[in-house]
This record gives sequence, structure tokens and C-alpha cells, in this order.
Amino acid sequence: MHVKKLVEFMKKDEGSGLILALMTLMVLSVLGASLGAITIGSFKLGDINRDDNSAYYIAEAGANVAFEELEKDVLKVYKESDESNFFQNVNSVAIEVAKKMNSNVDKLYTFEPQFGDQPTVTVVINQVEESDSVIYEIISTGEVAGKKRSVSKSVEVNWVQKGRDTVHALPIPPKDAAIIIRETVTFRNNSVVTGLIYLENENQLIDYYRVSHNGKNNQKLILGNIDWSAYDNVINSFPSQPNHSKTMSYNGESTLVISENTFISSMTINSNISIDTQGKTLFLIVDNLLVNGNINVVGDGKLNVYVTNILNFNSNNLQINKDGNTNQINFLYSGDPEVVIANNAEFNGSLFLKKSNLQIDNNLTVKGAIISGENFITINNNSAISSTIFAPFSNIEFHQNAIINGSVIAKNLTIYNNAKVNYSEHNYEDYPFGAPTETGTETGEINSSELISAEPAIE
Repeated sequence: MHVKKLVEFMKKDEGSGLILALMTLMVLSVLGASLGAITIGSFKLGDINRDDNSAYYIAEAGANVAFEELEKDVLKVYKESDESNFFQNVNSVAIEVAKKMNSNVDKLYTFEPQFGDQPTVTVVINQVEESDSVIYEIISTGEVAGKKRSVSKSVEVNWVQKGRDTVHALPIPPKDAAIIIRETVTFRNNSVVTGLIYLENENQLIDYYRVSHNGKNNQKLILGNIDWSAYDNVINSFPSQPNHSKTMSYNGESTLVISENTFISSMTINSNISIDTQGKTLFLIVDNLLVNGNINVVGDGKLNVYVTNILNFNSNNLQINKDGNTNQINFLYSGDPEVVIANNAEFNGSLFLKKSNLQIDNNLTVKGAIISGENFITINNNSAISSTIFAPFSNIEFHQNAIINGSVIAKNLTIYNNAKVNYSEHNYEDYPFGAPTETGTETGEINSSELISAEPAIE
């Protein structure tokens, strides 16, 4: 009896739906709680990532604003400083920029509140290295909602010599260009050209049959329009007389030490002289310069001799910077009287003539660029030039075994008996004369990028 009732009881299913519903509800509750926890965690993680990324971008913005302020102030300091106090003044500026960034009293930057939290930035500027230039490190720390991130930005500050045009390298002639001519090139007996001749048409060649012309890859002439602007700009960029901070007299001393741009009214060199610029690039401005003795530039500096009235090389066997580097001495001449360099002289430097004629004669050797305005250049009697002549407005004549190893850029060129023009490649970055850059066109002006530059901010 009892067994029968138990079997009948077991066959009944009243209430099973409720149990199933309760079990389902329990599972869903567990899943809901888990999803809620995951969602809350993701939301908190999103807040953390958002604040962390915001702190980074705030730090990066702070470094960039600090650099912009430093760049602006360095340019201002440069205009008010000389080489002796420039870097000291820049140090003071760097300290002030950091103070302005941290106080933000000048409203250099504005950060909007982020979900109720106000972002802040802290900037430190440290000098980390000093040689010919000074290296600074801008360290910028951004903070928002308790999250901090820092970036650093490396900044290099350079001194650029004043009293010169904002110029750089000379324009590079085309590869293998021995001659680039504006109007005519005339050949006489036994003249020789090795390299290409650039001109607009063959009518500019006079007595071409007289020349022995060795071209390049079976090509001798390059015909077509020539862009003269780069060469013309070099001539037109002859600098105005540089500023000087010292005036002195010269009384025949064998050693001359200058540490700043210096003016000497009249200078006659009757014996050998060594000039030391103490590792700097400086101008020596002279009204009248008569050279009867050898000139040597000692040390690692560079000397630009700016002559306004008379430039005269009188001595036989004269040596100009014979044992130095070609780019250590450069003569800039704005006077009218002709310049003559002759008689076994060795001229290891560059020459920029604004308007005077130039005569090079009798076994002279030149190892620097010659830049010439609208005048005449005559090169005679076994003289040799190892560089390029930039004279797009000048008439040039080569006579009697004269040789140039480089390029000739001229208005008119005549090559006489046994004279030779042999193309040779040169490094024009060594020469101080060039056309103004796109960013600096006036004498004495300078672009801030020449004074200060920066690397990207990194964490």
C-alpha cells in the first residue's frame, strides 16, 4: 500500500515549473552580476586610460609651448648680445621660460577641465651639454585626475656670427659642366676644354673648330634655357659692410689676435703676419689693404677680410694662407681699383669682387672660389685655378697656358693659346658666399632655426 502511494507520488509533476524558473533566475542573476562587474571594471579602466592619455598629451603640449617661447626669446637675446655673453643670456632666458610656464601668468596655454578635473603642467629646463653649441632638455610633466606622465624634448642652441648675410653654400654647377655661358664663348689656337659646355644655342660658339673638346659620354654641348637666377643671386648678395665692435691700428706686428669684428683704417703688410681669430669666424674690415708679405690664419677660426677702398697684392712669391685650409680666409672687396695678383703667388682662399677688374698673372696658383660682379677677369701665363669662377655678368679671358680645374660661369669667355678649362668637382659648402636663403634675405637678418632647433618630444 505504501509502495503504491510512493510510486503515485513520484509520478506527480506539480511545482516543477517553479523550480525551473527559480534555477533560471539564479543563473541569470549570476550572469547579470558578472556582466555588471565587467562593465564597471571596463568603465574604470577607460577612465584610467583616458586620464593617462590626457596626461601624456598635456605633457607634450607643455614641452612644445615651452620650446616656442624659448625659440622666440633666444632670437630676441641674439639681437641684443654678442658672442661673449650670448649663451649666458640664453641660460637666463631658459630659467624665465620655465617660470612663466609653471605660473602661466601670461596665459601661454589653456587646458579645459576634464570631467571636473583641472589639468596642470610642470616644466623644467636643464642645460645638459656645452661645446660649440649648448644642449638643453625640456622636461614637461602633465597631470590630470591624479595621473602623471612626463616627456623630454632636446633643444640645441647655436651662436651664428653677426655682420653677414644669411647665406650658405654656393650653387652647385651641373655635373661635368666645364663652362656655363650667358652670351658667347670664343676659342683660339690650341685651346682645350674637358667637360660639357652649357649654352642656349650653337650660335654662341665662336670658332668652335679651334678647340680640342673632350666631352662626357659622347656629349659635348648642352643646349637649352639656363636658369641664371641662382648664379645671379650670388653676385647680388654681396654683403654690406659688416658691423664691428673694435677699432685698432696696425703697426707691422707679426702676429695679430682678434676676438671680435675689428676695423683697421689702413693696413700695410710688409713682412709675414699670422692672424689668430681664437677659433671664431670674424670680419676684419679695412679701408686700404696693401699686402707685401705672407698672410697665415692660425688656429681653427675663419677670417673674412672686408676691404672697402683699395686691395693691393704687390709682392712677388706672395703666399696667402699657404699651409691652411682654403675656407679659412676670404677676401670681400667693394672698391673700384683693379686687383692684381701675380708673379708666382700662392693664394689659398676665396675672393669676392663687387665691381673691380681682376688680373691673375705669371704662375699664380689659386685654390678657392672667385666670385665677380660686372667686370673683366684676365688670367695669364701658366696661372692655375683649382675651383670655380662665378662671374655671370663678367667677361673672362684665359691666355698662355692658363688652366682652371673646376667650372667657369661667365657672360663672355675667350680661351686663347694653350689655355685649358678642365671640369673638376668641388665641395661648395666650404665657401662662405652664396645667395640668400628663402628665410633670410636682408643683411644682418637671421632665421630662428639657425639659432635654435629641437628634437621631437619623447617619453
